[in-house]
Amino acid sequence: MTSSSQEKAPLLSVNGLSVDYGLKGVSSRAIDSISFALRAGEAVGLVGESGSGKTTTAMAIAGLLSPNARVSEGEVRYRGERLPIDDDAAMRPHRWSETSVVFQGAMNALNPVHRIIKQIAEPCMLKLGMSRGEATARARELLELVGIPADRGAAYPHELSGGMRQRVMIAVALACRPSIIIGDEPTTALDVITQAQILKLLGELRSQLNLALILITHDLSVVVECCDRVMIMYAGRIVEDGTVTEIFAQPKHPYTRLLI
Repeated sequence: MTSSSQEKAPLLSVNGLSVDYGLKGVSSRAIDSISFALRAGEAVGLVGESGSGKTTTAMAIAGLLSPNARVSEGEVRYRGERLPIDDDAAMRPHRWSETSVVFQGAMNALNPVHRIIKQIAEPCMLKLGMSRGEATARARELLELVGIPADRGAAYPHELSGGMRQRVMIAVALACRPSIIIGDEPTTALDVITQAQILKLLGELRSQLNLALILITHDLSVVVECCDRVMIMYAGRIVEDGTVTEIFAQPKHPYTRLLI
């Protein structure tokens, strides 16, 4: 592949992906044959109501599906390489170092009995092979990067505000220098002012680190703030895909028009 074609190739491509959930012997399809591409540095909003399949899409890409879910069709490729999203052990080297997730419930995602600096440093040791001292120094840098004074690293999650906990989650997601960040409704539980601060931070980090961003939300105003492209999801399918301007100026699908 030439350097020119490499530049044009997508960073991430999702091809005909379907995921089924099983419960008491009954299989139910959560996402159905979805396909899209994400380029380096691009920010894409995945928008839809609760139950439309947004989070299942994110968890499938990151290889974090629950035990009762399975990838029934399709594939996910990172830089052209097929990711083993249906094999937890094989997916571990890829998870967090290539694609990482900022979860919406920071208080649930962070360990309440460990100081936050330890929780940021741990993936650096496990994934990057850093010593404890190197990982701690990296964690202090990441805290500063997301707008938290490094000396606050000694705090426990319950000692921080909701906005600061969400910043810690972003620092954890950045720890192993991934190319793609998936934000699973990262601002849902925050007040309007803190939400704006977190969105601004994500935009600044995306520009500074050349990150690609998949932002999952049910709020179209969030997408306008920090995304280049919008994908509208309805009943497990992507029903519309276009630039922010195109989607807002000329929505084609009835569901998109209802959302707006």
